[in-house]
Amino acid sequence: DVEVTAATNQVVTGLRRMLREQLNRRFAFGVTLCEANFRVWLLDRSGVVGMRSSIDMNKVRVVTV
Repeated sequence: DVEVTAATNQVVTGLRRMLREQLNRRFAFGVTLCEANFRVWLLDRSGVVGMRSSIDMNKVRVVTV
């Protein structure tokens, strides 16, 4: 999907910029949200790790205690 790819590129570029400008930062988290689907990203000095498949917020069941 073109929208998902664009969102992924944008968040990874922003995370890379954050690490480049803040030299004492070890890692950064990012989230992409496309319609009701989201993914979580982790970028550190060695690379980026992201979720393989997105989570649909409409299908997630919230449990309250």
